[in-house]
Amino acid sequence: MRAKGTANIVLMITVATLILVLGCSGTSGEPVSEITVEEATQVLDDAVAYAESVDIEGLCSISSSEIMCRRAWADAREWASVPAEMPAVMDTYIQPTIELADGSQATGGRVLVPSSTRGDGSQYRTDFLVFNAGSHGLKALNAIYWSGIGLGDIDGDGLAVTQPQT
Repeated sequence: MRAKGTANIVLMITVATLILVLGCSGTSGEPVSEITVEEATQVLDDAVAYAESVDIEGLCSISSSEIMCRRAWADAREWASVPAEMPAVMDTYIQPTIELADGSQATGGRVLVPSSTRGDGSQYRTDFLVFNAGSHGLKALNAIYWSGIGLGDIDGDGLAVTQPQT
């Protein structure tokens, strides 16, 4: 059972990488605008508000992919493990856009690293990437902020090369 969960997380990282490679930020070749800590924190605050109000549609509306969001939500045991408190942001950094060997780009953005205790008592630490999706506004990769999913490093071919955090 544990191997299946790990395989699902690795699959999600690979899918996340593919979404980034496909350039969710809008027109190809445009520089990624730097997302401020305040802008990214507002997206995280929105995610927390949606989770507190048990609104999966709202929560996944801020995600870069509704399918990935719903999968992460299911893997995180849906509402059973939603944290009771606002997470502390343990770190923040800019994830740069990466030029890949095939000429495409993995879109970067602002990463917040929220951490706290899930509703089931376990600890989490998640890489919550916020990026500019052009006309779609700011979107989050890992909108299920209590999922414990890390970004992973991306190699020159656009493949994730590290494992999730928790």
